[in-house]
Parts: sequence; structure tokens; C-alpha cells
Amino acid sequence: MNREMNQGTNTQEVEIDLLKLLRAYLRKWWLILLCALLVGGAVLAYSIYFITPLYRAQTSIYVNNSSGNQQVESVTTANINASQALVTTYITITKSDRVLNAVADALDNQYTARQLNGMVSASQISGTEVFYIYVSHPDAREAARIANVIGEVAPAEISAIVEGSSAWVLDYAQVPTSLHSPNYTRNLIIGCLIGAVLAAVYVTIKFLTNTRIEEEQDLTDLRPYPILGQIPDFTLLAVSKHGSKRKQKKAAKRAAKAVKKEVRKS
Repeated sequence: MNREMNQGTNTQEVEIDLLKLLRAYLRKWWLILLCALLVGGAVLAYSIYFITPLYRAQTSIYVNNSSGNQQVESVTTANINASQALVTTYITITKSDRVLNAVADALDNQYTARQLNGMVSASQISGTEVFYIYVSHPDAREAARIANVIGEVAPAEISAIVEGSSAWVLDYAQVPTSLHSPNYTRNLIIGCLIGAVLAAVYVTIKFLTNTRIEEEQDLTDLRPYPILGQIPDFTLLAVSKHGSKRKQKKAAKRAAKAVKKEVRKS
């Protein structure tokens, strides 16, 4: 019975603490909002002025585990599985120095293989025999041009490196019409969330390190003794009844004397 009562008391104390913490958040709502706006604005400004906007063009390539000259009467599951397994190899070959050097030559050596490697990425499409080649560039037209040159160069290089295989361009790249990065809306939201979390952490630390007794509940949490009486806030009482500081002090003294007399009588 006592154990159940203690467990119920402990649970109640946790709930009261959580309510106090929630009230602390509500009292500091302006701080949380201010930090969210400041950090969100800072992240947005950084995204606008310090991050280079990039457009991304993509071209898709279909791969097969048979050469283009080989006659295939029917496509079996084994052929499809083999082609899917080879896609990762083809992606690695596409980003190799051999292929990127050939692409650089086709682009009249405007870029080095290392620069192209930083622009190019690739991924397989949902476990199929098709993979995308992505090119990110500040100029939308240039991104599409580079992606299409890679689409023209890569299949021949893949067929030359991997014997008995072939690759074809499925879709050529189109000029992108919208930015790929940075995503200003996403960065703004993330910045606001970071600011709000930082402010909430600050309020939580202040709440947990606050050792002042502010309410009756704070006393009863420390000692399970009944509270015999309360001393009113004389300053607030004096302010509500008197205007000048001298009158406030006199009123506070009179109230204190009255309390002392009541205590002696009791």
C-alpha cells in the first residue's frame, strides 16, 4: 500500500515538474521565437550570399549484358538480373578518369577530369537496368550540355571496357528550369528549428539550475511539512495603494508590523 502511494507521489512530482517546465517555455516564448527568427534569417542569408546556386541536368542510360551486335532471341530473367548487377560497375566506369578525360576532350578541354568528377553523380533507378547521370553546374545550359556529352561518350567507353556488354542513351538531358540547390525554404525551416531548439535548451538549463523557492509547492517538495502561513508581497501591495516611494516604504513597514503582532498573538 505504502509502495503504491510512493509510486503515485513520484509520478505526480514528475508531472508537476513537466508542467513547470512547460510554463517556463511559455514565459520565454518571445526568446524562443526571437532565436528561431534570428538563426533562420542567418541561415537564409548565408544560403543566398555565400552558397553558389546550382542547376542539375540528368540523362538516363540503359545497359545490357550483351553486345549490340549479338542477336538475342528472348530476354530471360537471368539476363535482366545480370544487367541490374552490372549497373553499379557501369556507374563506377562512368565516373572514372578514363571516361571523364574523354568527356573533357569532347568539351574542348574546358574542364579537367577532376572538375568534371566534382560535377557528376549517378544512381540506379529502382533496381532496373537504367541509371541516371546527374551534372550540377551554375549555368543551366552548361549542365545540360555536359550531361549530353557524357551520354554520348560513356556508352562507347563502357562497351570497350566491359566485354560482351552494351549501353544506350535512353533520354537526353533537358535544360533545367529551376534551381537544384540550395533549397532556400528548407534551409530557412532548418535554421528556425535550430534556433528554437537552442533557445529551448537554454530555458531548460536555466530551469534545472534554478534553486530559488518561488511557490508553495517548492517547499513541500523539499520537506513534507504543512505551511502555516504566507508573507504577502508588500511591494506590490504598496504600489497598488500608494504612488510615491516614501509612501510605499511606510506602507510596507506598517504591514510588516501588523504581521508580527498577529504572529505573537498566535
